[in-house]
Amino acid sequence: VGNNLDAGVLDWVQTNYSGKFYISGTKNGKLLVSSKGNVKCKYRNIESIVNEYFEFDHIKGHFDVHDCTNITNLIGGPRIVDGDLKLQGCWRIENFDGFPEKIGGLLNLRASNIESLIGIPVADSYNLSGSEICSLEGLPEKVNGDIDCEACYSLRNLKGAPKEVGGSFRVNSCRLYTLEGAPEKVGVNFSCSHCKFLRNLEGAPKEVGQ
Repeated sequence: VGNNLDAGVLDWVQTNYSGKFYISGTKNGKLLVSSKGNVKCKYRNIESIVNEYFEFDHIKGHFDVHDCTNITNLIGGPRIVDGDLKLQGCWRIENFDGFPEKIGGLLNLRASNIESLIGIPVADSYNLSGSEICSLEGLPEKVNGDIDCEACYSLRNLKGAPKEVGGSFRVNSCRLYTLEGAPEKVGVNFSCSHCKFLRNLEGAPKEVGQ
């Protein structure tokens, strides 16, 4: 029975995703499926990223379900993603239910309906551009890579931003009234172009690498 279940689960995963998969264990009566490389969903109309028999565990490459507009959460999704988690265009996702504990690369949430970043997982970089966020509270105090919040029209200030960003920090075309809360240190570029409601640069980073 176990071997038949293993084969059935792997068949379902390989039907719906591109990648190479293996059974890496069990948890709460469900099989755990991992991959040593990149994983990409084949069908944009998929409604759940898993079925009732398994959960994803460790993805050692990217996990890509971008533009899967029917999914509403990542319950059953990977526990760890070593590469990027690509969710751009998944506009029905409104919270972080089922998100990985850790993301080694970019968390791409461009054009999502997430309004609050409370509970956002730790990632190397974040793309939140075009999302509905009202605040940056919830982001880690330090981000090694980039943060892109371009065209986040509900953002009025930068309270809650990390104190240090190793890469670039972009808030272009946001409706900011102040730069209060901006990172103290940005390793590469700080960009706030086309923020037409800004009247001064008070609160801007104290140190910008480039």
